[in-house]
Amino acid sequence: LRSADGDLQDNAPLVEKRVHAWVLVRGGARGIQETTFVEPTTGQSFSVPNCPYISIEAIWNSKNYWINMQGEDIPSSRTLFNLSSPQAWLSVYDMPPAEEEKISSLTTNRNDNIFTLNTNNNKQSNDISFEVPFSWVRKISIDEKSFALKYPPKGQRTILYHRIKLELFAMGIHKYGLLSRITLFADDERIEKTEYHETFSSKSRRDKLNKRIVYPQEGKFHEFFVPSIHPSAVVEWVECVGIKRVIKFNPNARTDGLLCRIEYFGEKIEEYYSG
Repeated sequence: LRSADGDLQDNAPLVEKRVHAWVLVRGGARGIQETTFVEPTTGQSFSVPNCPYISIEAIWNSKNYWINMQGEDIPSSRTLFNLSSPQAWLSVYDMPPAEEEKISSLTTNRNDNIFTLNTNNNKQSNDISFEVPFSWVRKISIDEKSFALKYPPKGQRTILYHRIKLELFAMGIHKYGLLSRITLFADDERIEKTEYHETFSSKSRRDKLNKRIVYPQEGKFHEFFVPSIHPSAVVEWVECVGIKRVIKFNPNARTDGLLCRIEYFGEKIEEYYSG
């Protein structure tokens, strides 16, 4: 921005390095006599010659995006807004002739607003062909092996948070098919584990294990399996070590219709069936 007297604030550490967006309102409509800038953070409006902005990189609306080709040394107060001139503005998207003619008329007809393009109920005017120009950078090429690695260079990554550790594994890296593990701790030093959540690739496991939650201090774990036609057809397995085990089955994959088995170690076994 410029100071109140119009000079650049050269002593500002971020001068000409900050990116800002504001509103451009074309004069001639809604009682506005001249093209005006509106600062969105304050609501204050400025005429173009008296605006505090240094320069303009681009302008856009709901129809297109125009890049300013007039040079970085041209201040906002002297910027030309002839959008139909390729020397002044580069149109990113191709527009149909009806829209191009409308844009061209904006430079001569002050009653038009660049943010209200004419459609006239013409279906062809709405069929804008969005042809993005070629990229200015070289195409990224990643071989299949590197892409599958996902977390280079060894295919795994560890991220530490407050009392949380996140471990990520690429497909096929962990011998048990583990994809992620979230470990929760009771202390800031991340020593005392309270629980951890593991996600597996069921395609890499014959038992179709999908997720496991472990509570090490309670001696308890809860496992989830992808429903399958495996003879056991287990969908959930909850166990408190040495106390109780609860196994839930997929009844559609079992001929006996077994839904759930509860085992109280050393005491009894309860089984529940469908129907």
